[in-house]
Amino acid sequence: MLCAMALITLGIIPLLVKDMANIAVFRSNSSAPAKVDLPASPFLDHVQQANLTTCGELFPALGQLVSDGAQYKIQSRWNQQAPNEHAVSSVVGLEYASKQYTGPAAGLIFAAPLNGSTCAGAAIRIVPYPASCEALQEQLPKGSALTGKLDSVSVFTFNNDTGQILFVPDDGRCVAVTFLRAANDEARR
Repeated sequence: MLCAMALITLGIIPLLVKDMANIAVFRSNSSAPAKVDLPASPFLDHVQQANLTTCGELFPALGQLVSDGAQYKIQSRWNQQAPNEHAVSSVVGLEYASKQYTGPAAGLIFAAPLNGSTCAGAAIRIVPYPASCEALQEQLPKGSALTGKLDSVSVFTFNNDTGQILFVPDDGRCVAVTFLRAANDEARR
């Protein structure tokens, strides 16, 4: 089964939204299941340990998106008796050391089977930046639009509607929460 996978950096100021507006989706033109070549990672290790097949490609792909560019550790949970019939999730502790941001962050990965053969999931990354939310908003990809205000929290949607980013002001700083949703190809039909 070929996943609709995003090749992006789930971040802002390269970390938070670098290519979020330009997600590449891979789909098979044949009816035969295609195999995606996933890099080794703790997410893929957990898929193999759990013997996940339904969300076996989407889950580690989402994990790679959240952890890209960081040192990280994860804790994953899945149903031991029927892993392909239940959700799988990970919490991710991230540590960045770059020109754009140095410090901790957190991530959440969630994927669930929909009808036995399809999978949908979400990835969330939370980064506490020392910059103001206004400064971070200037770094959003072209075509991103303010789609709501939740009290003092600004919500932007990326131009291809694949995800959103929330800016939570905190005493001159900003907590950026990036949300991406994805599904394998069959779930999008």
